[in-house]
Order: sequence, then structure tokens, then C-alpha cells
Amino acid sequence: MARGPRRGERSLQRNRRQNNQGRLRRFFSIEQKLEIVEYARNTSKKQASRRFGVQPKQIRCWSHDESEMMAIPRNQRASQHTLHRGASPAFEDIERLLAEWHREMVSMHNIGVTIHNLMNKAIELQPSLRRLNTNALRSRIVRFMARNNLVLRRVNSFQHSPLDQLQPRIDAFVQSVRLTMDSKRFSLSHVWNMDQTAVFFDMPPLYTVVQKGIKSNKILTTNSEKNRVSVLLLARGDGLKAIPLIVYKGASRGRINREIREYDDTRANHTTQKNAWTDLSVLRYWCNQIWRPIVDGTREGKFLLVDSLRLHRSNQTLLRCNNQRVHIGYVPEHCSSILQPLDLGVMKLFKQRLRDLWSGHILHNRNVTRRNVSDWVKEAWDRIPPESISRSFSLYIDIANRMELE
Repeated sequence: MARGPRRGERSLQRNRRQNNQGRLRRFFSIEQKLEIVEYARNTSKKQASRRFGVQPKQIRCWSHDESEMMAIPRNQRASQHTLHRGASPAFEDIERLLAEWHREMVSMHNIGVTIHNLMNKAIELQPSLRRLNTNALRSRIVRFMARNNLVLRRVNSFQHSPLDQLQPRIDAFVQSVRLTMDSKRFSLSHVWNMDQTAVFFDMPPLYTVVQKGIKSNKILTTNSEKNRVSVLLLARGDGLKAIPLIVYKGASRGRINREIREYDDTRANHTTQKNAWTDLSVLRYWCNQIWRPIVDGTREGKFLLVDSLRLHRSNQTLLRCNNQRVHIGYVPEHCSSILQPLDLGVMKLFKQRLRDLWSGHILHNRNVTRRNVSDWVKEAWDRIPPESISRSFSLYIDIANRMELE
């Protein structure tokens, strides 16, 4: 079977086609220059000039610099186009101070730094830069970023408090959990975690498949992005899942409440709240319908981990179901992402399952009903493998042990 052209050969052939159509190639990568020099060595510079659409003098210059181009690492030749990196910075000391300031802000304080912040800091370090207009100063900052291997990236997570302020609360919580589990001889089969999350009627995928080169990427939705429900999930450390509670927006004795009662089955329970939030009435309903049957089902002790919300702290007796064998652990605020088992690996998987179900539905029907949302929550929760839940709890124990050692 005949082999097709390699990547570099395909790029050179594309350049030749562009030159034949009157479009001039203005730069070549180091890899392409070396291939042209090799072709000229095997044939002639004149023939290579006609074949690749470059001047013979340019090929002579490349041949003269061949040893320097060969010294460039092979994995950088395709992306690098010149041997030199441009003019040296005009203010090397200022750039060094600016790089140190950026490193301190990002690495030590976890503070986001924008290009505008870099521009203001550069002016603070070198007041003479004020005479430059905005575009000129921005160009200098962009070149500074390129020289220091800095890029602009989208922020994908947020932290409400500095880690040094959260560390005392984290340490106290870890010690409390360790003390409770050791004194009561609890294992992962005794540890439960309850968490609530919002589920929207519109859950478009975060990524979609499109043709290469397309800049605009719009997808169709159902115009229901503000409609939401609250879902209360409960799972045990060995992978056992309790049925979820789905909270819709509506009056406690209204039409929506009567409608969703028909959705109750062995896979989920439903209730209403005027804003689809988790208030005292919803928490009481969850305890009576889901948590109390689990507590009364066995005589063994249970350790329930919940958010450190005022609602949970002020209703500890309700969460314990008047049972002395039930112990409550409150995850410190702003620490759920590292100290709550369901947030470590289950919630992301649950939301991904919901997006997949929404995407499959929108292909055939643009209307989303309450029945659809309930069915998606049930199906997504059923699709969560017990291994993923037990792995999240094990990861939680590992993090707690590591923090205790530190």
C-alpha cells in the first residue's frame, strides 16, 4: 500500500498550491526550511526554487544557517519560524520585576491577573510608559508574556477565601471526623453524605462537534434556562445510593404539587417550595421520607456529612431523627470541593449524565416538561456506578489522612 505524504510534505504541497494560485507564502517553519534545503542538496537550488516558490537567494541563506537550525530541538521545529526571537526587551529590569510580581500574585496569593493589571503594574514600575497609547502598551505586554511563557486562560474554578484562612477550619474538621470514626469504629459503610444541587430545564452541552475553522458556535436551546429544580442526593461510602428528592417551584398545596406527586416511585420523591429552594419544610420532608427509613432500618450507627448551612446547624435534632446512634459532621463553608465526598467525583458525573440526556431529548423535541426533568434525574442517578461513589469516599479519606499528617 502506497504511503501518503508526511505532515511536513503535505504542508509544503499546500504552500505550492497557494503560490500557483497567486497567494505568496510569507514564512516557513524551521522544519519546512530544512526539508527545502535537503531537496536543494539532492537536486539544485534552482529546481527547489521553482518547486517551492521561494527565491534561490533565500535557499542559500537557509543552507548557510542549516547547522543552527539543526540545533533546534526536533519537537520545536514545526512551531518555530526564525532562529532569532526578535529584539531584546527595552526594560529588562522592569520585565524581571513584573514577572516576579505576577508570580507572587498567582502562585502565592491565587489572585487572577489580567492583561490590564499587567499594563497598570508596568506603568507603576516605569512611569515613562504612560506616553504610549493603549495598543502600543498592550503589544509590549503581549511580547513580555511570550518571552516569559505566559498565556491568557479562562478561569475554571473560584476560591472564596485564601487557603491559609481556611486551613484552621479544615484541620479542626478533619480531626473531628477522625475522632468520631475512631471512637465509634465507623468504616465507610457507616458514612453517609447528603448534598443538594441545582438542575436546570436547559442543560446544553459544554462542547459540541463542529467543522475545523468555524469561529462562531451557537446551539439551540429551549429558552428555559431560568427554570430550575433542587435535587437532594444521599449516598453511602460503600457505593449505596438512596433515592433523590426533587424540589419544584410551586405552592405546597397547589396544582404543581398535585402534579408532581404522580411522579413519585421507588426511584425518586418529589415536593414543592415557592422558590425551589431547600428550606425547613423541604428538609423535614427529606428526613421523614428518605433519611428516617434508613436510620430506622438498621441498629448500626451512622455518620452523616452535610454542608455547614445555618439550616443544617439549627436542625441537628431533625437530622439525627432523635436517634443517639446518628452523628452529624458539618463540612466547613468554602471547603466542599475538597471535604465533601459527593463533590469530589460524583456531582460532575451526575451533571454530565444530565447533559447527555438533555442533548438526546433536544434532537427530537424542543419542549421540556417537569416529567422530562424528573425522568432525567432518575436516569442520571441510576447511571452513577457504585464504584464511582466508593472511590470518592475513599479519596475523601485519603485527603483527610494526608491533611492530618501534614
